Amino acid sequence: DGEFKIQSSNQNGFRLNTGNGATSPGGGGTVLWFRGLNSSNYSEILFNNFLGTAMATNAGKIRLSNGKMVFYVDNTTANATFTETARLTLDATNTNVGIGTTTPDASAILDLTSTKKGFLPPRMTKTQRDAISSPETGLTLFCTDCTATDASTGVMQTYNGATWKNFW
Repeated sequence: DGEFKIQSSNQNGFRLNTGNGATSPGGGGTVLWFRGLNSSNYSEILFNNFLGTAMATNAGKIRLSNGKMVFYVDNTTANATFTETARLTLDATNTNVGIGTTTPDASAILDLTSTKKGFLPPRMTKTQRDAISSPETGLTLFCTDCTATDASTGVMQTYNGATWKNFW
């Protein structure tokens, strides 16, 4: 039923097309584009699933530019244009990672950017925490059954090299 084609592309690269004989998005199938360095000074690998004449959900791309590798995902409803939403950035220049941003702050090893979600550290009981072999100084977690300073149960803790310390 399907075909596998390698086609030249007018965008400095080539594409692989699988599907029902379609040479463009109109016939359905999966397209994988490899685009070389372009006028915007980046290279891309694009992953698209086409249904009919529109791009389907779960399209994605990897963009390589200026020492960065940015992973994009468009998981919206089918549409003809790709909505670039950065999901993960690996920045070789600053040796850091960004989630939710294409420009992780240079002073951070990990930059989490969101206006709708928070950071959720590893959660475990005191017994599970104490079973960590040789915890590194600065290791941080949420102890679900440890007692906080205000006598409530559950507290964020950091290992200081000798003991676990509550954040509050």
